[in-house]
Amino acid sequence: MVLFSILLTLLAPPAAAGLSADGPPVAPVLRFSGNEVAYGDLLQGEVTEKELKIFNDGDAPLVITTATPSCGCTTVVSFDREIAPGTAGTVRFQIDSKKIKPGESNKRIQFATNDPKQPLAGYYFSAEVISLYRTDPREIRVSGLFDSEKSATIRLVGITEYGFTLMGIRSRGQMFEVEDFEEIDERTYQVKIVVGPASAPGKTRDPLDLLIEVKDGRQIQVGQWVNIEHLDPVLVAPDRALQFNNADTDRLLVAGAPPVVKTVTLRSRDAERPLQVLSARLEDLPEGAFSVEVHPIVVGSHYTVQVSLPAYRAEAFLMGKLVIETDAAVEPIRTLDLRAKFGRKTGE
Repeated sequence: MVLFSILLTLLAPPAAAGLSADGPPVAPVLRFSGNEVAYGDLLQGEVTEKELKIFNDGDAPLVITTATPSCGCTTVVSFDREIAPGTAGTVRFQIDSKKIKPGESNKRIQFATNDPKQPLAGYYFSAEVISLYRTDPREIRVSGLFDSEKSATIRLVGITEYGFTLMGIRSRGQMFEVEDFEEIDERTYQVKIVVGPASAPGKTRDPLDLLIEVKDGRQIQVGQWVNIEHLDPVLVAPDRALQFNNADTDRLLVAGAPPVVKTVTLRSRDAERPLQVLSARLEDLPEGAFSVEVHPIVVGSHYTVQVSLPAYRAEAFLMGKLVIETDAAVEPIRTLDLRAKFGRKTGE
């Protein structure tokens, strides 16, 4: 019988995970060295590395599967994936203040663990991000005809007690040139930005990278968006679609109502480039559903194209094209979508 008992003991499976030899449950217990930690002031553009301790106050190994920041401003550099009972592991992470708006900011790193009471444990921290300067104007914009050189002059004004020394400045994507920058006084710099001609009208943007040194010797790099507009020589408004909504077409349900009229404006942006609107026509629409007329406001530079809807239609929806022909050297034919909705039936 004794031998049989020994054999049963040897053949029995080991105790289930989470149970001690004599039965009481064992488990890891996660504890942060601190939570809701305030890291104080960060200069915008500063990248700082922090260290966090995670303690295991339980009696089983603490396993950390993942460490996921709440935003792209935080990068987890490394962390201990298993922490023995009664010991602490280390998490190293970076905060990139270039990716945080100025002001107080609250962030989180979420840890997936085998702690049964904290399978998702959040470490919370905050920082006050301080912008060293403001721009005048607030939004940096360079605008002009697409095939011409264009420029803008801005000011960078220091706004903190940290000081403001501009060490270098560049276009990150080389979409513009910094022609010159000069110190106006100890808190102000003037910068001239030049954008060359483009192959076609369009909008884009590129960061203006600034290398700044403050009084305590720290150097930071921060980017400021420069919005670039390569303008079409002809202003067309609206430029893509002409829409008759239900609020427009419903007026035609009233007996004796005048036609509903929508207008497209065409105007030359350059006095040296005369503009003539030669014709306007409608395509892919029922005959007689709309009429179109060209009206000169200032001959040679400014025109309107009026599209009229004289009567309510039985169709729920109409869609076609408004085609405007000009003598412009760039894109002489302008095509807009023409749409009309009829949400009710006559007689209702």
